[in-house]
Amino acid sequence: MSESVSLESFLKTLLGELNYENDSFSVVDKEDKLIDQSILFKNTVKSNYYLFLFINSISELNLVLDNQAKYFYLLKEFFNELQQVDKNTSMIIFLPTTEVNYESMLLEEDPYYFKKYILPYTPEQFNRFSKEYSNQLEDSRVKNILDQIISDVDLFDEFKSNPADESVFNFVSKLFVKIPVLKFPINMDKDVYNLDETIINSLNKDDKLLSVKHKVDYQIYNEQEMIDDDGNNTKIIEALFDFYNDKEE
Repeated sequence: MSESVSLESFLKTLLGELNYENDSFSVVDKEDKLIDQSILFKNTVKSNYYLFLFINSISELNLVLDNQAKYFYLLKEFFNELQQVDKNTSMIIFLPTTEVNYESMLLEEDPYYFKKYILPYTPEQFNRFSKEYSNQLEDSRVKNILDQIISDVDLFDEFKSNPADESVFNFVSKLFVKIPVLKFPINMDKDVYNLDETIINSLNKDDKLLSVKHKVDYQIYNEQEMIDDDGNNTKIIEALFDFYNDKEE
């Protein structure tokens, strides 16, 4: 794997190590630019599939939501030889941004057609990773390198002290969180990753965000009162969004 490797090539190599074949999904609709560079990853032994989309802006999240029914039925039509492709396909959306907004939360919570995961990243994060680890990428499995990074105590400490930095750890940690098939190393020291403590320490620096966190905890605890008629927890997100806007005013 060369220093100039693309994100798409990197992901194909990684998922290939995890026993996933890849196929182009764009062939199902040549006119749909939203899926122009999309990739369908297939593990036919486990009947498990991932549709990776690469979008350019937050505004395109609404297009994904509007088009997901079409993508769902196109998957069934064009890949009908794959067992349960309509039931066992998750959508991973790569979004080049550092923002997390209301639309992205709503899309991940949407229960229809696909399980959906939004993976925010920046090209700078991926470029730093591919350059800093170019030699290892030539000689080692990608998954082993990712395990090495996510288990590195020093890198984690640097990330805790500056979570907004365009760091390699920032990028790699999102891969582990947002791609379900990418499992954390079994022997990873769990004491290093006390996420609740990390979150609280970060939020303590911002009273407004800490208040939002408390609101989240309260709504989750009382979730049974926030479920809508369809059994979804969209009301929780709407309540938190309204609360956050009230704080800003």
